[in-house]
Amino acid sequence: MRYDLWSKGLSDLEVECLVLGIFEDGELTQDANAIDKASGGRIKALLARGDCAGRVGDTLLVTDVGGTKARRVLLTGLGARKGFKRKRWRGA
Repeated sequence: MRYDLWSKGLSDLEVECLVLGIFEDGELTQDANAIDKASGGRIKALLARGDCAGRVGDTLLVTDVGGTKARRVLLTGLGARKGFKRKRWRGA
């Protein structure tokens, strides 16, 4: 299996899966926010209805996210925003 990391232009990438971080309070990471805007608010709508709480270890696989070329999006919980560091993102 091959993994690639990209830092911008996520909605234009033709990939099998984008992994996006979300925090417990429903706050999105910068990348997740960009995909949410491209999809017309689909990610925030999923969070609002309680499909993923954003706790460390929570995941939600979403298919057919409009506004992006990715086949699926994996939302990954990052826990509380306060005290968040890169180590927790790598662990997620």
